[in-house]
Order: sequence, then C-alpha cells, then structure tokens
Amino acid sequence: MNTKDHQKKSAKLKNLVTIRSILIFLIVLVVLLCILLFKTNILAKLKETLAGESGRVTTISEASIKSVLNIEELSTAEYIYNAIAKAYGEDGTTVRYYVAYEGTIKAGFHFGGIGISIDKEANVVTLSIPEVTIQETTVDPGSLDYIFVDKKSETETIHKEAFELCQADLEEHADITEILSLARQSAKDTVYALVTPWIKQLDDRYSVEIIIGE
Repeated sequence: MNTKDHQKKSAKLKNLVTIRSILIFLIVLVVLLCILLFKTNILAKLKETLAGESGRVTTISEASIKSVLNIEELSTAEYIYNAIAKAYGEDGTTVRYYVAYEGTIKAGFHFGGIGISIDKEANVVTLSIPEVTIQETTVDPGSLDYIFVDKKSETETIHKEAFELCQADLEEHADITEILSLARQSAKDTVYALVTPWIKQLDDRYSVEIIIGE
C-alpha cells in the first residue's frame, strides 16, 4: 500500500471514530434522561409510601424500607465501547482488513437481593447491595464499517466473520475491571439517592450507609 492510500485509510478511520464519539455522547445523554425519569418515578413512589395507608405515618423498619426497594428487576448500567479490530492473514502479521464497531457492555445487580440492617441505637441504616456482575457483552452488527487492505477479503460471508472478530475483540480488550468499578459506584449512588430522602423525611437523625458485595 503506498503512502497516499495509507493516509486516506487513516483519515477515514479517524472520521469513523469521531462520528462514533458523537453517537456515544447522544446515547449517554439518552441514558441519563432515562435514569432521571426512573428516579422521578421512584421518588413519587417514596412519597406514597411515606404517607402510608389512610394517612398513617410510616416508621423506619426493614419492612418499610423493603417496600421502598420493592423493584423486582435487574438494575443495569450500559457502557458503550467503540474500537477498530484487525483481521490478519494466515501469516498472522499481514492485515487483510480493518473493521470499526460499537459494542455494549451491561453490568448490574438485582434489587431483590439488597440486605437491610437498622441500628436504632446508632441511628444508622445499612444497605448491602449484591455484587455487581457483567450481564452481557454484545456488538451491534449494524455498526460494522470496513476498510479492506486485501480486496479478496470482501466476500459475501465477510459480515459473519467480522462480527465474530469484533465480539472476540470486545471481550478481550474492554476493561471489564474498570467497568465493574464504575458500575459498583453507580449502584451505590443510585440506592443511596433512592432511600436517603425517604429516611431523612421520616427521621433526620438517621444516616445511610451503603456496602456492596459483602
């Protein structure tokens, strides 16, 4: 490949990454809006729980906190991963083609597994969140974009081959440790934000502690 062709291919790859970066920003914005709506619905539920039945005041207890956290669904955080994978020839060094892709990694935990402990002498509510785990790693098959070095690689079956290549690349190179760390912090922040306003309205002497994976 001559220098001019290489520069054109490099520029195209950079453009692909720039476009995907913009798409990531838009996706993250949508996710944040969904989280905001989710929290708004939960806070509305908290107000109903606070009043109790027939206007009776609710007290801080394991049962009342469970009613606040009565969300029997997996809480997940989605992380977008954009990368460019390389397909090599039989010699293992010659690049046949490049393929840019977008992957999604989902991490989460189940609200039903949250443990509750109340220390009435110390006025502390402790919530134990189950360990966050990776739920799913997927490549968007519609996001694949190719640059062929070897034109013979451009066949009818290339999409299947490239998809499997990208899936393997995602699982190998995505920083799962960092994603789990971010997901754990997100889980703690979410549960704290859901429960603390409700408890403070009932008795502002209480504090909330969140632990995870214990």
